Amino acid sequence: MKNLQEAQQLAHLGSWEWDIAADTVLWSEEQLRLFGEHGRGFKPTFDAFMSHVPESDRESVQTAIRNTLEGNGDYYIEHEIMRPDGTVRFVAEQGRLICAPDGKPERLIGTTLDITERKRYESALKAKQRELEIQTAFLKTIVENIPAAVFIKDIRDDFRVTLWNKSAEEIFQVRREDIIGKTAHDLWPKEQADLYLESDKRVAYDGKPVDVREEPSQTRDRGTILLNTVKLPLIIPGSSEPEYLLAISNDITNEKRVTAELQAAKEAAEGATRTKSEFLAMMSHEIRTPMNGVLGMADLLMHTPLSEEQAKMVETLKYSGEVLLSLIDDLLDYSKIEAGKMEVESQPFPLRDTIRESVDLLRAQSDQKGIDLTVVFPQDLPGLVMGDPGRTRQVLLNLISNAIKFTYAGNVVIEASVEGRCIRTEVRDTGIGISEETRPRIFRKFSQADASTARRFGGTGLGLAISKSLMDLMGGQLDFHSVVGQGSTFYLTLPMAGD
Repeated sequence: MKNLQEAQQLAHLGSWEWDIAADTVLWSEEQLRLFGEHGRGFKPTFDAFMSHVPESDRESVQTAIRNTLEGNGDYYIEHEIMRPDGTVRFVAEQGRLICAPDGKPERLIGTTLDITERKRYESALKAKQRELEIQTAFLKTIVENIPAAVFIKDIRDDFRVTLWNKSAEEIFQVRREDIIGKTAHDLWPKEQADLYLESDKRVAYDGKPVDVREEPSQTRDRGTILLNTVKLPLIIPGSSEPEYLLAISNDITNEKRVTAELQAAKEAAEGATRTKSEFLAMMSHEIRTPMNGVLGMADLLMHTPLSEEQAKMVETLKYSGEVLLSLIDDLLDYSKIEAGKMEVESQPFPLRDTIRESVDLLRAQSDQKGIDLTVVFPQDLPGLVMGDPGRTRQVLLNLISNAIKFTYAGNVVIEASVEGRCIRTEVRDTGIGISEETRPRIFRKFSQADASTARRFGGTGLGLAISKSLMDLMGGQLDFHSVVGQGSTFYLTLPMAGD
């Protein structure tokens, strides 16, 4: 008897017997332990047993016992029990009916097995399986709907395909059912299949990803397409070598075609630009030579005896020639910049002198319009900046000339100041100003604030565009701010010379 009790305790298996005629119930010690009643003076009865069964399980337990008592065979049922301390355990209960010789029910005997740990394990396993099912469904949805061909090959089985998504069907024009379980040599010409196999083996043997930038592939309806294919080794946990190969292919056929077309268009445009720039440079040079002759003759005529009317005509001729020569110079600079042939120097030079020279050249123009032209230098202005003195003078002349041209009354101020490791030169005027709407067009070639500007003030719209390009080439900056009717401030910055 002692051995039986020890065996039941070891197996967490209790036993019980119900004498139906006497309505007495006997529980083994392990049965009492399972129900938390060992050593508590518990009197086992059917009702006492049912009091340990939660309300949710009572009907199914009673039905199982009743069916057995009615002669329908042994019963087996799993249910919860509640211990006196409030803990809940899961048990598996079996019962068998023992009848008297006359066939009347005599005893009901059975066992109760504690299956709490098994239930917990099953519940955890079920939750894990559910989690895996969700992850699998999630990954399957991604793989099936990703706009790239995704497929897996079994390295151990001659690189046979084990997965082939919807995009792979569309890109390769091969149905899933026609390729699963097959190798590349089963579907593609040998030369094509050998190309696939070469990169497959590199992944398998090196254990590293392979990016095939341009992989040709023959298709049924589209001819040869180009793919960008990335192949990755898949190492299963517990294995030291890759067992599967994951490949992701993107169809880059159209992309390559568009790129080639854009490159061809770019080269054609660059060729046209070069031709145009060369033409402009040549024509500017050809026009410049006779124009210098015209200006020279006009200058000589001005020093000969002329009537007042003739003198005015020669003066107009000379002024018009100088304007035309200036336009030719702008076109020549523009053609050089556009062709990438504009050369600028980078050397230390005194910005103060360059500003003064520019102002002196334009003072007569400002005096003629009655505009006050002022230069402001701080006492601590450094002596030298880095850049091209000639091109800087060209930019300053353009900015100051514009300021005078677009100012009816008031003043134009040129002021230099230190800004970090740069010197900032501002050209401020009290002129007509520039609207915010036209701001984006100011530095464009052949563009002015509005169509009427050229008619009222003249010019091609190249000056500011050339100035902006020159400042960029010198590593400086050129920008502005303006208020309509109040004036504009253009400012340029150049790095100071030295450390």
